[in-house]
Amino acid sequence: MSTTRGQVPPPQRLSMDTLVALCDILGCTPNDLIKPEVVNAQVRKSADGTPGPAPAAPRRTVVRRPGQS
Repeated sequence: MSTTRGQVPPPQRLSMDTLVALCDILGCTPNDLIKPEVVNAQVRKSADGTPGPAPAAPRRTVVRRPGQS
């Protein structure tokens, strides 16, 4: 992901300690800083951070006891 000067991609995770510290420093609430966004797309990331293929659909499994066909 490339960014131009002054633009930073939004963080994926934020620790509660950092959130509390930001709220204390800025004198605001978490709702003032965070805008929830629903994303329905499944994204898998590889070790190098690039998106990988979507997970395969679950397969039905049949459990058979020994001696049964």
